[in-house]
Amino acid sequence: MTKEKILFLLFFINFAGATNLDYDETDEYLTGFNFIRKSNKLWKDGTIPYKFRDDRYSGRSYSEEEKAMVRKQMGEMETQLGPGCINFVEDENCTNCLHFVKRFIDRCEATIGNTTEPYMNLESPECFEDNGLFHELGHVLGMAHEHIRDDRDEYVDLDEDLLEPYAKIAFRKKPMFGQTYQAPYDFKSIMHYPLKKGCVGNSTCMKIKTTYSLALNESNILKKYPVKLSPTDIYKISAAYNCSIDHTVVAEYVQYAVKIAVSKNNVKDCTSTNTIDTSTAESSTTATTTNKPTVCAAKGYTIHINTGTCYTFKVLTDVKRNWTDSRAECQKAGGDLAKFSSSEEWQSVKGLLNGVNEHVYLGGRDVQQEGTWLWTDGSPVLFTVWWDTNYPRVNKNWNCISAHYTDSWKWFDSECYFNRYAMCMIPV
Repeated sequence: MTKEKILFLLFFINFAGATNLDYDETDEYLTGFNFIRKSNKLWKDGTIPYKFRDDRYSGRSYSEEEKAMVRKQMGEMETQLGPGCINFVEDENCTNCLHFVKRFIDRCEATIGNTTEPYMNLESPECFEDNGLFHELGHVLGMAHEHIRDDRDEYVDLDEDLLEPYAKIAFRKKPMFGQTYQAPYDFKSIMHYPLKKGCVGNSTCMKIKTTYSLALNESNILKKYPVKLSPTDIYKISAAYNCSIDHTVVAEYVQYAVKIAVSKNNVKDCTSTNTIDTSTAESSTTATTTNKPTVCAAKGYTIHINTGTCYTFKVLTDVKRNWTDSRAECQKAGGDLAKFSSSEEWQSVKGLLNGVNEHVYLGGRDVQQEGTWLWTDGSPVLFTVWWDTNYPRVNKNWNCISAHYTDSWKWFDSECYFNRYAMCMIPV
């Protein structure tokens, strides 16, 4: 008996009787906080070669009907992510590729990202029902479960006593092996389990906290897997694979992020969420979302649309510093170098630069990977006002974003060791 078969049998014995749960989190250094951090575990250029093959352990194979369903879901995911972002390429001769197999165990499972031997097992009928296949394709791209985020308990209540014993591994929160790209907790993600999945009998072992349930105001949320990627799913996949995002998706993402951020602030302000009057939920949420920017503006602050938090912006003109030292000064003040998510945000603070006669550092860099611009918190730079179409330039030494004082404060990429002024954003 080969080593591979021994390992497989041990795996089978350990999880015998486990059905319809995807045990895709056994390799902890790959998984964790929702999205693989290691770039070498993502698929090169967003291309995922794959093939269907008879499983070497069970000898089972996929029917032509099942293959057609897989291809259809792959095409749907490609379409939702936009042209050229992700491409599934069938290649029966590929070796280092995604293998579709059918093993003895009656469940849906997939490895996360481009591992040593990536595979997907769709043995359970549930895999082809209730959009479970879409969920597994998310794993293949590098996404772990939304409900294993370290901050999960701020958003949902989980009754572990109602979990089937074999299901508990799929709900175990993970430390920061991965990343969220600073995205809000996503109830609409294809990677979030439905409320009854893994529960004893037909019980509900997971519930959305009242404040978020009222803010979302959607009766079907988490009843089953979504039929499409959420705006936050698209945001994170696009950030990981350096894809452009359609402006309508950005608008939907921002709207959702603000709603969650405002609801989170409401949770902090309330002593109990159980006393909320559901009859006024929609109007109350709308009023809070509308008034938050007004309150910020009245106090001379700016609301950040990704977080719903008020910030004050400060331009450091006392001493010229390099990018690293500039960031350290912002952090001393309790903030960080400035980031911007929209034209509205940028226009609201750009006036602070009037009269400044030096380039000003902002918080964006592409030091980790050339051409992949990230803010200091790790989120991707989606909004930009580059100097012209020649920017940003492809040069491994031009890694920091600066605002140019001679041309309406358009942005350009430059070397990070130059001494310049800087703009900080400080939460208040």
